[in-house]
Amino acid sequence: MMTTPVPGRILASRENQGLVNLQSLVDQIANRTPDTSVPIVLVSGFSGWGEALFGTFNYWGGFEDLPAVLHAAGYTVIVVHIGPLSSNWERACQVYGQLTSANFDVPNALAPTTIPIDYGTVYPARYGYARHSNCSKAVLYGNLPTGWKWGTKSPVHCICHSQGGNTIRLLIELLRGNYGNLHPTYFTATDNRQNMVNSVVTLGTPHKGTTITAVVQNLLPPDSLGLITQLIVSVSFRRPRFYDLQLDNWGFYRLPNESFRSMCARIRPLVQVWWEGPQNPVFPPHNGFYDNSIPGVNALNEFAPAPAPNTFYFTMSFDATEDLPNVRLSSADFATFPVTFPLSLLNSHNISGTVTSIGLNVFLSWVPGAPTLVNLAKWAVRVANTHLGALGYFNKIPQPGPKVPRADMLPIMLPTAYGMGGYELPAQFAQLIPGVSSAELQSNDGIVNTVSMRGPNDAQVSNVANFPVQSLERHNLDTTAKATYWHLGINKTMDHGDEIGVFTVGETYEEVKQMYLEFAKLLARLPLP
Repeated sequence: MMTTPVPGRILASRENQGLVNLQSLVDQIANRTPDTSVPIVLVSGFSGWGEALFGTFNYWGGFEDLPAVLHAAGYTVIVVHIGPLSSNWERACQVYGQLTSANFDVPNALAPTTIPIDYGTVYPARYGYARHSNCSKAVLYGNLPTGWKWGTKSPVHCICHSQGGNTIRLLIELLRGNYGNLHPTYFTATDNRQNMVNSVVTLGTPHKGTTITAVVQNLLPPDSLGLITQLIVSVSFRRPRFYDLQLDNWGFYRLPNESFRSMCARIRPLVQVWWEGPQNPVFPPHNGFYDNSIPGVNALNEFAPAPAPNTFYFTMSFDATEDLPNVRLSSADFATFPVTFPLSLLNSHNISGTVTSIGLNVFLSWVPGAPTLVNLAKWAVRVANTHLGALGYFNKIPQPGPKVPRADMLPIMLPTAYGMGGYELPAQFAQLIPGVSSAELQSNDGIVNTVSMRGPNDAQVSNVANFPVQSLERHNLDTTAKATYWHLGINKTMDHGDEIGVFTVGETYEEVKQMYLEFAKLLARLPLP
């Protein structure tokens, strides 16, 4: 089906097949009456901040304001403020607490306020952090019906970026019921409340984990704990905080008259548990970095193996890499090689010439098995790492691979995209994601592997072309419409930051804005439970 031209509508470029398919799906259900009263909840990913940085730079939109764009189009939007580096458990508790409180801040509040959050009994006891703490309120764009209270009769739609998708997956599983053993306040209900979330959209979510955690881990210094502690203290030392980690429940805040060094010394043991996990008994780390890793997401997949039976799921993938030319080096390439072969060496093999020296470029241009660009780059990096290691360098230059970042990728993500593009999956990780090869994992958006964005389990994923549109029209909903991850396709011009409009300009930002408007149109036309 062709996408319908509409005045003011930005049509997706062919490189962004995910957006092309989204617009086509919206066109197919356009005659359904939208219900814009159901709030759209925006759930941020790893490192996502709450209040605008410098008062002007938003997580959702960068220097623009995507929630305001949606609100201007007639939708009610709730932006939850959750811990940027927190575990999915803490983030799920924060989302639940913020939405059930029905007590929201207004956009661009000069003095954002907080609400109490309960983290349950098991995890605070296991990791040694406080069960009760405060976090920022969610922000409401628009108005909710009088007396609105989040529940099965008043559900929400969720648009999730990156880790936000896995946070909501955990929350939906907890709403299944009978998790009072983990949380005696929030999740004690015996009835299934998963209908509280009518639909979930995930953008660049690491449903199978991301290899960026392994790439970054290899670049950290031996005493990374000291560096991490200092960074946490730096951003938590003074209030109001420029960038709020929302980790006060861990004790990551300054005591009265406490110096920087004293705070570092006090919280370092707590940071060690947070970053590495407790050692007696042994439990995994309890932070977002680990929860986004392949082992961390594998644990989530085991805890929440099935999608909710009455929830719609839509996933969109992104690939901001391109192939590194795997070509044989030409004579022109070898002309710049910093070595030449002496004529005497060639003469020893009965090769003669009329010049006193033959350049390596001429010689290797016709030798069978001359190295390709990729192989030569890998060799150079291996040699460099060997000699740098002898000098005491703690890290290794990541190996190059078949995939390299696009030239227009956000610069801060270039090193990780490069490292992920050449990452080889070790055996202990490969067994956690069977059927996914290293080559498949090398395409990425700078932060998350493209193949990981489709869904947690390929058996639960279907191409959106198979979405049962006609059943929506008959009010006789096809059971396959729900509890299936409908994959919209891959966008090729957007990196991980573009997915939320961060440092996105020109034509790409217009497509990003259109993407959010199309999702809002889609969600508003889905039948409610």
